Amino acid sequence: MIILQCKDIIKYFDGQPLFSNVSLQIHQGEKIALVGENGSGKTTLFNILNGTLDYDSGQIFTAKNISFGFQAQHHDLDLNLTPMEELRKVFKHIIDLNDEIRDIEKQMSTANKDRLEKLMTKYSELTEEFEASGGYRYESDIVGVLRGLGFAADELDKKIHQYSGGQQSRISLAKLLLKKPDLLFLDEPTNHLDINGVLWLENYLKEYKGAIFLISHDRQFLDNIVSKTLHLHGGELMKYSGNYSFYIKERRAWEQRVAKEHKKQQQHIKETEEFIRKNIAGQKTKLAQSRRKQLEKLEKIELTQSEYTTDFFFDVGSNSGRFVLTVKNLSFSYEHTPVLKDLNFIIERNDKIGLVGPNGCGKTTLLNLISEKIPIQKGEIIHGHNVQLSYFSQTRDDLNPNNSLMEEIWDKKPAWKEGQVRAYLAKFLFTQDDVFAPVSSLSGGEQSRLALAKLILGKGNFLILDEPTNHLDIKSKEVLEEALQQYPGTLLVVSHDRYFLNKVTNKTIALNDGSARSFLGNFEYYQQKMADERWEKEQRQKERDNIKKQPPKRKSKNSIKKLENEVQQLEEKIAETEDSIAQLEEQLCKKEVFTNPTKNAEVNDAYERQKQELATFYTQWEELEEELSQQNQ
Repeated sequence: MIILQCKDIIKYFDGQPLFSNVSLQIHQGEKIALVGENGSGKTTLFNILNGTLDYDSGQIFTAKNISFGFQAQHHDLDLNLTPMEELRKVFKHIIDLNDEIRDIEKQMSTANKDRLEKLMTKYSELTEEFEASGGYRYESDIVGVLRGLGFAADELDKKIHQYSGGQQSRISLAKLLLKKPDLLFLDEPTNHLDINGVLWLENYLKEYKGAIFLISHDRQFLDNIVSKTLHLHGGELMKYSGNYSFYIKERRAWEQRVAKEHKKQQQHIKETEEFIRKNIAGQKTKLAQSRRKQLEKLEKIELTQSEYTTDFFFDVGSNSGRFVLTVKNLSFSYEHTPVLKDLNFIIERNDKIGLVGPNGCGKTTLLNLISEKIPIQKGEIIHGHNVQLSYFSQTRDDLNPNNSLMEEIWDKKPAWKEGQVRAYLAKFLFTQDDVFAPVSSLSGGEQSRLALAKLILGKGNFLILDEPTNHLDIKSKEVLEEALQQYPGTLLVVSHDRYFLNKVTNKTIALNDGSARSFLGNFEYYQQKMADERWEKEQRQKERDNIKKQPPKRKSKNSIKKLENEVQQLEEKIAETEDSIAQLEEQLCKKEVFTNPTKNAEVNDAYERQKQELATFYTQWEELEEELSQQNQ
């Protein structure tokens, strides 16, 4: 069933058509992505389809009794309510039903026999409707969506005005999802979400029963949700019957075919023009004239204009030492609230590390500590030999909003002439009068490109990037990914873009509850390791549950004593292993070790083995303690 159809939509901008003759259909339950470079008109078309923007020509048809839902740029939340109170508005019909049921219950307690029979009939109808509408689960639905989008249960009592702008956007998204419209319009829904929130939203939308029309720069998010991709480019809409990866494959194949046909046609034109030139005044004049007419009527094959023509790379001024960064027993608190607790890790030259964790876990705090933007409270951060750090802040603190783009580059390269600055800015798509615009006039994506342009000029051998892909379109992300893959230095990056992390990083540090864990692989590897651990934990829990279901057996004093001895032995092993780890950490910081690649590799391997062994000992200790506790009951 078609729920929305548009035919030959035209929209003008400054007298020029932004797009022409756009036609599409959206079917019930269909999940569609709209892609295209920044400025192609995606958001304009998106708003035309959801009814918030007029169009200049064409027709739009919608099926009867179809509900639309979209997240307005300026949300309609009541800032004086809590999130729970605000989201209960979505279920006003259910709440009114419940009030009516409670009222009938009161009437039934005092009604006579005839009146009671009517009330009981009405009561039965209302309770049936209440149950069918989800009356017994709507409160848990609200909590479930809020938790999925990153809100802890203990922070839902605050008024909405006490939350940040990003948190308010998440509350607005939660309200939209709970409405469950037949056609859901989502424009960059993963903004303001951490990776856990993105994963939850992805799973929610995969199971969503209605249709979805989606704009997103998160490629993995698109791949896992949509079954059709629309590409808006040069004012035209191209349709692909697959997800984002399918679209990329088909688009590139089409571009290659066009390029091949263009080359073939150009050769034909060249040969024909040569024939005309040689024969127009000779014996074959008529044939030459005929060829000329054919050439004039020939429909020229045009090459598609590249969506993104910039190219850049990161270089280093000089190499750092083997050990770039050593973090020892690092702790940090905000107003007596612990954020980081006893962190210990080492970053070596050419490591490309993704720093991941839920919102508020301390990722940006850790980056600020490493880059010396805030002072250390407890522990040590040791920068290695010849480390030259370059930092990209997600708030773009290094940009002066009052400066022009030219002035921003001159701050880094005062000896450059205007032509050099212009040529450099052109690599980042800033041309002509753009270079004289103030930084404050730039969009988020443009500011990110300018900040990257400045970062590259620093030639740091240790890059720290905090959400570098925010506001970048997909093509810009791809260029950045390629540059970072070829970067000859060391990288520490925070990002909620899983595709980006998988392409760029080779190690992962996960922050959670103030602690840090290191994984020797990219984000996909980290996810698999965590899934394996959850499965193992579930299996151990099942085994314990099965033991509990078995009839209790009388335990001898000898068996209890044996368990106690095993616990004591494990505790001794744990203490010995912790001492060994501490000694290895000290060795890793010694000059004779970190300057000797062979010795360093040996010590580092021993260090990782000891950490894995310690984790195993702790798991065994917990299991023995629980078994001992059960036997002592």
